[in-house]
Amino acid sequence: MAVHSNLFLENAQLMYPNFSGRAGTYNAEGERNFKVVIPSDMADKLVEDGWLVKCKLPDAEGDPGVCLLEVHLRFDFFPPEIWSVTSKHKTRLDETTCGMIDDMDFANIDLEIRPYNWSNSSGLSGTKAMLKKFWGTVNESAFDLKYADIPEGGNIQASYVEDE
Repeated sequence: MAVHSNLFLENAQLMYPNFSGRAGTYNAEGERNFKVVIPSDMADKLVEDGWLVKCKLPDAEGDPGVCLLEVHLRFDFFPPEIWSVTSKHKTRLDETTCGMIDDMDFANIDLEIRPYNWSNSSGLSGTKAMLKKFWGTVNESAFDLKYADIPEGGNIQASYVEDE
């Protein structure tokens, strides 16, 4: 079943962010992706619409279970818009800078995900979730806010004087 509409998620929770495309156990070098938690009340509808949502059921050990959608991003054909937002400005990240997201702490993330309906010569087909827009509001500390109005300057190089 082909998916036709974009998916909009507000206050999204990301898991396993790999915006840098680093190789890992489940990821080849250069593959940029992440998983987003899908609320359980939304998961069935998304599966019915053709999205590939995977749910892990709760277990006896107290794990509540979770539904996830794997989202991919590529910069060659339809590059996503990726924005880092603070209280003072927003910054658009690109292919060379979006890897910073892997280590950032966000207070809020809003996503627009577009479907990519694919098929191959063997008759297989499916829908891949592709990132279209990312808006991440950075968690700012009290010091971040205190010093936010001070303009950034150049780098200071320390000079050391040896005692004679």
